[in-house]
Amino acid sequence: MELSNGVDHEQRRPLKVQIAGGGIGGLCAAIGLRQQGHHVSVYEQSAMAQEAGAAIHIAPNCNGLLQRLGLDPRQHGSVEFEGMTEYTPSGEVLKSMDLRAINHKMWQHSWELIHRAHLHSALKELAISPKGIGKPVELHLSSRVDEVDPSKASIHLSDGTEIEGDLVIGADGVHSKIRKAIPGGEKVPFDCGKSAFRFLLPTQSIAADEKTAPFLRNHNHLVMWIGTDRRLVMYPCVGGTQMNFVAIHPSEESAVDGGGDAWQQSASKGKMMKIYESFGESVAALLNKVDEPKIWTLLDMDQMPHFVHGSLAILGDAAHPFLPHQAQGGAQAIEDAVSLAALFPLGTAADEVPERLKLYEGQRYERSHKIQEYTRLAGGDLAKGQSLDMQSFTAYNVGHDEWHASTAALQKHLAAERPDTRWRTPIGFGPAPGPRQPLSLSLENPELAKIRKQTPETSSALIIRFKSSRTYLQNLLPPGFAFVSPATICEATLLCNTLDGMTWLGGGGYSFIMLQIHGIKYTKKNGDVTFGSFIPLLFEDLTDPIVTGRDDLGMPKLYAAISVTHIGDKATVAISWRGTKIGSMEFAGLCDKEQEPGLLNGNDRQKSASQGPPPPPDNGHLAWRFVPAVGRPGQADVEYPVFVPKPDPGKFFKDARVSTAAEASFEFSAGDWNSLPTLHNVTRVLAAMPKYDVLEAKHVRSHEVDDLSSAYRIE
Repeated sequence: MELSNGVDHEQRRPLKVQIAGGGIGGLCAAIGLRQQGHHVSVYEQSAMAQEAGAAIHIAPNCNGLLQRLGLDPRQHGSVEFEGMTEYTPSGEVLKSMDLRAINHKMWQHSWELIHRAHLHSALKELAISPKGIGKPVELHLSSRVDEVDPSKASIHLSDGTEIEGDLVIGADGVHSKIRKAIPGGEKVPFDCGKSAFRFLLPTQSIAADEKTAPFLRNHNHLVMWIGTDRRLVMYPCVGGTQMNFVAIHPSEESAVDGGGDAWQQSASKGKMMKIYESFGESVAALLNKVDEPKIWTLLDMDQMPHFVHGSLAILGDAAHPFLPHQAQGGAQAIEDAVSLAALFPLGTAADEVPERLKLYEGQRYERSHKIQEYTRLAGGDLAKGQSLDMQSFTAYNVGHDEWHASTAALQKHLAAERPDTRWRTPIGFGPAPGPRQPLSLSLENPELAKIRKQTPETSSALIIRFKSSRTYLQNLLPPGFAFVSPATICEATLLCNTLDGMTWLGGGGYSFIMLQIHGIKYTKKNGDVTFGSFIPLLFEDLTDPIVTGRDDLGMPKLYAAISVTHIGDKATVAISWRGTKIGSMEFAGLCDKEQEPGLLNGNDRQKSASQGPPPPPDNGHLAWRFVPAVGRPGQADVEYPVFVPKPDPGKFFKDARVSTAAEASFEFSAGDWNSLPTLHNVTRVLAAMPKYDVLEAKHVRSHEVDDLSSAYRIE
């Protein structure tokens, strides 16, 4: 499955990523970043002849991430973890739980058990395969990274070579040299007080022994023998043909044999038998089948102050070494790796790396340390009567998807970086595209100008300016608004505008009807006055502009079907709702010439407005934002005036083509609750609106459409 987190990839060069350490975490980071389109190099100090260790848990939180990277553990010998059986040291069954049904109900992905070497080999092949997504990872074996420079994203190899890049990842394990480049990173791992014998036994040899065969009675179970200060764990791997053993005990009891913390250090079989002699004959029979166990000191470490510095990040055991008691060490390294991949999509610039790494630390620091603390508790010696809430531990550990979490964190980060980012409900899906955030791009983005040049945005407006009654229309004004003139005659405009080629609608368009009442002023509490035309109502025939206009601008928008027809020198606008007529506009005698002064439709009772008193100032559009309060009918959560300044005529109307009409008219139908059940309160007011004279009628066509992003709250 290809990694993709829905973040727009601008055409910028891939990052040069350098990873110190080719273990499970390092390879997962390499694969994830490769699939994001970056150029990745891994420097591994070993020859990678054999991956150390035995088996590893692939818990659901980890399995889902591996599947996303393109690796299915089931194709590499994993065994599903189907249950757990616990014994006392003497061999009595404490409890036996079948977990398969619960796991399948709770978790999207299965819980698998796999040999570490098989998982590592599969990751290596996936990283370097030419068939994979992106450029194959460059894997440099026997190449030890001795130090790094986070300020230059450079690494220094043991042979003296210095290599610069854009991002450095330290995945060099519990004895990491790389973490020392982080201030306060001089942390030294220490013996937690416990060590573990590790070994594998053929399942068949256990099944063939009558003393040990009963331990296999439950298919694909993890089996545990729990003592006060020691425990033995057995579970299947390699397609069920091998059983993996971990025998955890006080370090001082095997110190002579251990003397170190390497995975592959040989130990004394006799010493192991002595340490577990209290576990009974059947366990002794199991342990006696071992040829040569390996010993491993369980290491812990104080918390790092940070996981990042400059262009450097550390992951896995280099950042937070895990004890094995909850089988989350590998899973957390993989979560670290996938988090980095999610936070660095193609298009991330080199100068953005330090900031993105802070996001990584924010995603991983608390979670990894919380699971680390759970693990310490789970592995502690049990006092008499003590119990732990392992169910809540497991729920926190497993009920998480780091790809989803880091992707969401990146999207929120990118949105917060843009001061013009717009949100509207439902907010859980991220910033909302719209006319003032087309294609989720900034209005200053050059890509937006390129798209608009290829597909110009156009406006086709049919306009009727008419005289009406001030005493009637003033009832549509909210508090604080008033007519400038006390005259009982006022002017208003009914406008039908059809927009097309709109970038924010993917090149599509829509139509709207707008009523404007001219000669209005709004007086602020401090006495300042704003002049303009008030918009009491807009009808629009598309949901998207209705929602964005209400949310972004506070405009009083309603839905109606709008049909515009042009035949010769005539134009007709039909407004309806589900087949019921709301209103219409009619234009006749449209021609490309200036209209003579006076009134239309043969009415010349009054001369041009230029012969009367000067018109009131009109600096833009006024509106009233009203958001009703939930559960409190008649009350507002917020209500306030909005002002939209007039657009720059040099930008939006410089190429306008105007046709004037010889005749024009409009009408509205009142309807009722039956024909217009949600609109009759509006249409009855429109139908009763006085129409004295038509002053002007025209058809204006232009390019460039104002997105009204200049709108602002007056107070």
